[in-house]
Amino acid sequence: MSSSRPISLETRVLALSSTGIARLGSITARKLALGLAQVTPRKDINTVTVEDLLLNLPMRYEDRSKMVEIRHLYHGVEASLDLIVRVAGGYPVRNRRSFRQRLYIFKIGATDQQSTGPQVIIWWFVSGPHAQEIIQYHAKRFTPGNRFIAFGKWEWDKHGTYSLRLNRPDELELITGPDDEEYEADIDPNLAAIHVGRRVPIYRKLGDFRTKRLREILTEF
Repeated sequence: MSSSRPISLETRVLALSSTGIARLGSITARKLALGLAQVTPRKDINTVTVEDLLLNLPMRYEDRSKMVEIRHLYHGVEASLDLIVRVAGGYPVRNRRSFRQRLYIFKIGATDQQSTGPQVIIWWFVSGPHAQEIIQYHAKRFTPGNRFIAFGKWEWDKHGTYSLRLNRPDELELITGPDDEEYEADIDPNLAAIHVGRRVPIYRKLGDFRTKRLREILTEF
């Protein structure tokens, strides 16, 4: 990692924005420092350090390394599936919380590589002023034929198939994409893992700070 300033255990978290860590500006550093101050005894936002950050250990680990075929799914199981996109897109739905804000669902229909069972559904809500742009972004990523890894709790739904509702679609792991030259269709999924061996650390929520961003920052040390 290239840094404009050296980092030590005594470096204040507020000062990390000047160390050259990618996408870690002053606002993000402040959110991280505030979250750590809430879980670190006798510390405040101005005194939490890199040592406090490294001592903030995961609550648990999720093992996403074992791939399951569609035919082996059952209601309520947490599992990773290696899938191929068949169809994907977003559409508007009624927003019961706000009549002014448009609400959409983005849905992916996919099968595993051996087509061991019926098509499964992965879906999530999209809202906000940039909802259309977000839908277009996901549509470009999940074009038919692209391969991805999906992990979560699978449920048998009213449409007669297994579905996975995501709260965080960025947890989907895209293996092949239209513009990703570094990927190949027959790539070993173990080499493409976004986490070491797909054993994902789960951290406690640090206030307004995203836990996935915390995992990204910790890989810099």
